[in-house]
Amino acid sequence: MTMVKKKLIAGFVIGALAFLCGCSDGQLPPTNSQTTDSATVTESPAIKKDIWAVRSGKAQFIICYENADCRSTAENLASLLKAKTKTEFSVIRGTGLLNGRSAIFVGEVADDSLKSVYREKGISYSGYGAVYANGNVYLCGYTAETVDRAMRKFMSGLVAEDTAKGEDGKPQTFFSESMFFLYQPTYEIVDATLLGAPLSAYRLVIPSDAGNTLQETVRIFQTLVGEKTGVALPIVNDRTEVAAHEIVIGFAKSRSASASLQESYGLLDYQLVSADGAVAIGYGGKIALIAAGTDLLDRISAKDADTISVTSSAKETLLRDSAVERSYETDYRFMSYNLLGVQETDTHCSLQMRTDLAAEYILAFSPDSVGVQELNGGNRSCLQKTELLDTYTLVSFAGVGSPWVSTLYKTAKFDLLESNCISIQVHDSQNYYMTWVALKDKATGQVVIHANLHLDYSSAENRLEQAVLVNAELKRAMAKYPGAMLGMSGDYNTTADVTDLFLALENGTGLRDAQELLPDDRNDADRNSCPGVCTSGALSGSPIDHILINTDTTEALLHDVIQDDLVCHASDHYPVIVDVRKA
Repeated sequence: MTMVKKKLIAGFVIGALAFLCGCSDGQLPPTNSQTTDSATVTESPAIKKDIWAVRSGKAQFIICYENADCRSTAENLASLLKAKTKTEFSVIRGTGLLNGRSAIFVGEVADDSLKSVYREKGISYSGYGAVYANGNVYLCGYTAETVDRAMRKFMSGLVAEDTAKGEDGKPQTFFSESMFFLYQPTYEIVDATLLGAPLSAYRLVIPSDAGNTLQETVRIFQTLVGEKTGVALPIVNDRTEVAAHEIVIGFAKSRSASASLQESYGLLDYQLVSADGAVAIGYGGKIALIAAGTDLLDRISAKDADTISVTSSAKETLLRDSAVERSYETDYRFMSYNLLGVQETDTHCSLQMRTDLAAEYILAFSPDSVGVQELNGGNRSCLQKTELLDTYTLVSFAGVGSPWVSTLYKTAKFDLLESNCISIQVHDSQNYYMTWVALKDKATGQVVIHANLHLDYSSAENRLEQAVLVNAELKRAMAKYPGAMLGMSGDYNTTADVTDLFLALENGTGLRDAQELLPDDRNDADRNSCPGVCTSGALSGSPIDHILINTDTTEALLHDVIQDDLVCHASDHYPVIVDVRKA
């Protein structure tokens, strides 16, 4: 039976990623009042045409934002207004400097009138709009993405006819009623309830000492709920006064619902318990926390959330279609994982969050060794802060010039016999590397060679020349350790059908791509290892990460690409695993 991947948090990932990075896809909803399959757009009624934006050359509003993620939207609004009205609009953060002056509020701020606008207009999690009330303009949205969409649609309604010179010869502009609107999408779960109360009555409670990565994970959870139900759950810490309806993340002494939680959990395990109108979530790691959120939403969707008592695992909830457990008779599990070695500003999560997630996936699938690519100084430092190195030893080659291509192996299982790193730079390519480690199994004495590489992304000719260099180095390693099992992981930056490249690698080594050796029932049906969710490129959506094995000494048992949606937060590559045994 062919392995078919199941999308695990369908429809939420893009929204979650956009929330975390504050980006936008450039799409606008319909401009006229209408109902579509996914949303309703309406114009705000009873807006008079005398809402002066500029009068006698002076701006009548101050642009105000509070959330740092909305700063760029506020500044872009000021630029657009200046271009259209020939007038400067001030931008401030927070309401303290308004002094009673009218404002264009960009996103949520700590203002009671704004909260009432959101409540009265029924702004849902993925909804947004432009509203005029209380002498102010409110660009409403719960995420940076939706606020940005509200701003751009609002400004698209400011036409030339709304701007002119007054009798005094100075610019004047008004905001017309056509600029104000509400956009409300439909949701998979409608009228969601939890423990008999509307889900909208709940809030998320996190520990007061929650670190940044836990806060990020909870925001992913918040987005998961919002994208599914439209409910924007507020996040507070456990020092706040207890409310009637709460979802408590982890153990909190101040919350009675937490009393039934276990003291500790395995990495993938979680627990859901309910008491006194609250739900408490115990969990082992970030994967488990999202699995718990998915489980809770499934119960809400099925109207099965009047009382909750669940002890389960992400293996059953999120990872059920992935090869968490090793295939029968496996001696050894290889993994290949590109960690996206770019600055966090180019990704959707903080660098530490990405690294934490990657570490959890490695621990969850428990490979004997991992070939990692794009390990730079930043994510290498973040790796030191995870629990991964309690189990694995990192073989890095910073002294050679770069830790870019490194290897992790299980410390308790192996002795390191030898390691080596060679440059495979050719012509004008960047300085790429190929590495290998020779490991001796402490129990059996079997020697395993794990080679690892990152080939040139820009040139097929360069990759072919690099393959020749790699082949020569592999032959030297194999000659030194005859009979060793061998796997070579890497980001090959090309698909397996590029025959000349793989023939060059295979020449005289017995190497074959593991995925080409296996029948469908032990092979991943969807081999895409580069989803392009986090970054884009010509190879996005392609199987470019491979694990080759020496077929003379090593037999492939299973090939799997870990395509769970959550892992997209960690990198623009999926991890690849291959189970093998001694041939």
